[in-house]
Amino acid sequence: MKYPLTCSEPLVWACKGCGHSFHEDEWQRFGQACPACEKIQGIWKCSLCQNTLNQPALGRSHACFLEGKKVASEETSSSWLAKIRSLKYLLPAVFVFGLFLFLAFMQIGKRKVIPPSASVTPAVSTSLQKEETPLPLQEHVCNEGWRKGIVYDPNGVVNLRNKPDASAEIISKVQSGTPATFQDLDQDWELAVVYEKGFEDQIDCVDTVYVHKTRLFIEAKNTDPSPPTKIRAGPGYDTAIVGEVGVEVPIYMQSDEQTDWVVVVAGDVNKGFIHGFVRKELLKDPIK
Repeated sequence: MKYPLTCSEPLVWACKGCGHSFHEDEWQRFGQACPACEKIQGIWKCSLCQNTLNQPALGRSHACFLEGKKVASEETSSSWLAKIRSLKYLLPAVFVFGLFLFLAFMQIGKRKVIPPSASVTPAVSTSLQKEETPLPLQEHVCNEGWRKGIVYDPNGVVNLRNKPDASAEIISKVQSGTPATFQDLDQDWELAVVYEKGFEDQIDCVDTVYVHKTRLFIEAKNTDPSPPTKIRAGPGYDTAIVGEVGVEVPIYMQSDEQTDWVVVVAGDVNKGFIHGFVRKELLKDPIK
């Protein structure tokens, strides 16, 4: 199995505490610790092939295992193909058996006799049936699983890709805080529609793109009974307060049902954003 000697794709530091991934400048800016939960233990992953690598910094050349994955995939496909080919002698027997059943049911149908007392229902034209039985209206778009929110990256720019993969082509880049409608299906990469000019002008968007779930934030309602709401650097009262916002400030949260704290972004593109953690009980999902 051959591997490329080096790969210049950047690595991503993934925190072992909260599971979020960050770029090198974020990791360095927070003292080589997780900007979200301040844990210092994490792993480096190649943004191209997603393999774990022992490299302490981003942007340097490193071994990439993408070609090895491709070879393994081809070997697996070949094994499945061999299994399918082994069934080629079974298909004719299945076809003959199915034909026999079909002919048997046809003979049974011919022997069926209608009783003399049975009333014959006059035939009704297909066109008349369509006029008398209105068809239900079909909805133009199915909203199940789609949420309204924003895309956000601490670096200020969010990559929009054409496939759900870190190595996929970047269709465009948008500013953090750009409105978006996206699927919330708890996957690593979600299908999204991003509106660079806002929800009021939706004709400027690319039909569909893919965004990593850590860059997607759902529109939420602040229900804090004693505002301003404190946004903290980590998921705990013992972490630093990075900002305070009133209930009138737009706030967005990540879909996380596993902990009592959720990652949030509060603010707008004009006044800036505050990125941190808030107690989940202080926020309400508008559609739940």
